[in-house]
Amino acid sequence: MSTIKIKNENNQVRQNIAENLRRILQKRDVTQAALAKMTGDTEMIISRICRGLYTPGVGVVARIAEAMDVSMDRLAGKPPKNLSKIS
Repeated sequence: MSTIKIKNENNQVRQNIAENLRRILQKRDVTQAALAKMTGDTEMIISRICRGLYTPGVGVVARIAEAMDVSMDRLAGKPPKNLSKIS
């Protein structure tokens, strides 16, 4: 696998997490600050994840998934086109 393909896949996963997390937070009316407290991560990290500027490690994704009661696949997978499909 080439380095370019890995970078592209990493960028896509980062963007998927950002979009899915923003939608989940909005739908559940949870702030980034509240999520940071729930996960034990800093507000800066949560903000960077939501803006697609930071690729979280598995541990961070697991904490977010647990706090928001969604699967890790739901966070990292392709965002659904219909907002109502985000639980």
